[in-house]
Amino acid sequence: MRVKSLGVVCLLGAVAFLHTGCVKGPHCGELPLSPQVRLCMVETIDAMVLEHYPFAKQKGIDLRVFSNQLRNLPLDELEDDQFLVELARAVALLRDGHTRIERYHLEQLAEPALSLREADDGLVYVSHLKAKGLGLLVGDRIDTIDGVAAAQYLEARRALPSAWHQGQIGHIGVDHMGGAASALAGPAGTSVVLGLAQGHEITLDRRNFFSEPVARRLPGNVGYIDIATFGFIDDLDRLDTAINDLMDSRALIIDLRGNGGGYPSVTDGLFGRLIAEDVAAFDMVAADGTHKRTIGPTPRGKTYDGEVVILTDGMTFSASNYLAQRLVYHKRGVLVGERTGGGSASPEQGLLLVPGIWFQVSTYVLQTPEGVNAEDGLEPQVAVSFSSDEIVNGLATKSAVVGKDKVLDEAIRFLKEKR
Repeated sequence: MRVKSLGVVCLLGAVAFLHTGCVKGPHCGELPLSPQVRLCMVETIDAMVLEHYPFAKQKGIDLRVFSNQLRNLPLDELEDDQFLVELARAVALLRDGHTRIERYHLEQLAEPALSLREADDGLVYVSHLKAKGLGLLVGDRIDTIDGVAAAQYLEARRALPSAWHQGQIGHIGVDHMGGAASALAGPAGTSVVLGLAQGHEITLDRRNFFSEPVARRLPGNVGYIDIATFGFIDDLDRLDTAINDLMDSRALIIDLRGNGGGYPSVTDGLFGRLIAEDVAAFDMVAADGTHKRTIGPTPRGKTYDGEVVILTDGMTFSASNYLAQRLVYHKRGVLVGERTGGGSASPEQGLLLVPGIWFQVSTYVLQTPEGVNAEDGLEPQVAVSFSSDEIVNGLATKSAVVGKDKVLDEAIRFLKEKR
């Protein structure tokens, strides 16, 4: 079966590079899912992956095994929601955050005002608070979520529909970036109950948090810009303002922790403020080696020529991973933090399988002129890890407070040693 693309480019989520097609009618049929519709969904996904998926060799994936597992899914024994979860789990075997199933929600999705982090010992802790007055502290241990053991709840939710930071699209499948925050998502206005190790429960409402870039000066005349997303096309205007305000800083820290990506044109525009001369374009290449196009930054505006550090973690994905790769490739600065979440594909093949359920597959690989991609993530030059004690004490938190944010402290130490 040859599946044709829909041919219209649109951005559907913060973690995507480019999508092909807004909604143009279901390809396989209607809800509820009959065995014939389910078979069509399986065959369509299989055909699209076999034709377009570019990372099989790189990731050591035997697409015949993938195909067999996909086609062995029961077509008439599961409820619709469970079938979708099993379908998503099969797709997750490809280990590619851009190749995924998405569910469109009519209701607005949201998250509670905190982030969680799972430590190596399997315990779950509060790692970041987005609002005051929640009755929680960074480092509080969470034993249960909605009455379920916290680690068990997060593991289950990673294979269920969840919200990304821009709100309207739920990803069905494994959380490839390793974060626990989106596992708490649900319809805006609903609540989630957290059971604390101290023996009491706290109920938190789910609501949206849209973060604009935040710029300020740190001690020692170090500029700091926190960028939560590149998912809004006018982000570049705000980023220009931030850089203009910090032009006289001796160094610049760009915090991409938790940034799931967005428009590569925004990241190229930002990088264009860090270079004074043209740099090599990167290539978009199909699985068969066919060259699709090139993308890259050009110098623009007044150039910031100081030292640059980018802070990263496992949620630094897609377009933000691309910016980190640019910084390293052109030797324009260093990465400090945890390994990035990767994501070096443009998912330009996608379609609506049934009402509300979209499938997309990575189509073109973004790579350097030497043919190197960052699909599997980038290891920072200054790697930072956390012990359970550091998580409990809040040092793993993206607090942007000197002395209370281990990654930021390591970046400042690195800059001091560079002087």
